[in-house]
Amino acid sequence: MNDLVDVASDKEHPIKKSRPIASGEVTAFQGRLLAASCLVVGLSLGFYERPVLALIFVAYLVLNVFYIFSLKNFAIIDILCISAGFVLRAVAGVAAIHVQPSEWFLLCTTLGAMFLALEKRRQEINLLAERSSKHRVSLSQYTPLLLQRMESVILPSLVTSYAFYSFLSFHGKFLMVTVPIVLFGIMRYQYLSESNKNTGTPEDVFWYDRPTQIALVAWVVTSMIVVYGAPAIWLQDAAQIADRFHVQKLPI
Repeated sequence: MNDLVDVASDKEHPIKKSRPIASGEVTAFQGRLLAASCLVVGLSLGFYERPVLALIFVAYLVLNVFYIFSLKNFAIIDILCISAGFVLRAVAGVAAIHVQPSEWFLLCTTLGAMFLALEKRRQEINLLAERSSKHRVSLSQYTPLLLQRMESVILPSLVTSYAFYSFLSFHGKFLMVTVPIVLFGIMRYQYLSESNKNTGTPEDVFWYDRPTQIALVAWVVTSMIVVYGAPAIWLQDAAQIADRFHVQKLPI
């Protein structure tokens, strides 16, 4: 739907012009047909899995419709809409597996999405230069300095939120060993942005940047070790020893 609405501006974009609809590889009719099919199949599968999941899908659809046709033209609001979309995806994921999301998890998702959205706007301004306002109205309301000041608010909040999310989790201090990895990933992303690398599309960074890939693998492996490995066994052994010797457990 977004590509159909933005097809004219995408054709003038040095990267987006390669998208299927903008390049002519997929016709507008085929795009509409595919969008309608995905909508029907997605809502059906969501309702089949869990009715509340279909409601989240509808909320995501409504948000994107308003964003595509109006809200993307307003500075700050466009970033908040992008962030809300990421949060709804995360909420849909936890709803699908019947897990209650913590407030810290949702906060980390929100701040992380805002950081990526700010980087996306920064890259568009750097890439399009004086043509940026013609491509997207909201870009004329941003400046590199303004985006940098916004990031200076978001990033410390993101790192702090992730630290609290780790510490207050079931595994507590053990999961905090992942905080330096997350910090490296964020700083690496900023380094790539300042090195004129394309950080406007996160999946491209994850796909092509080797240090980012290593950090991602390290985070996954470390988290798995904490959740399923030694610390859990240590905690279990400590509890068994306390019960065996009738050690009194004092409230913390």
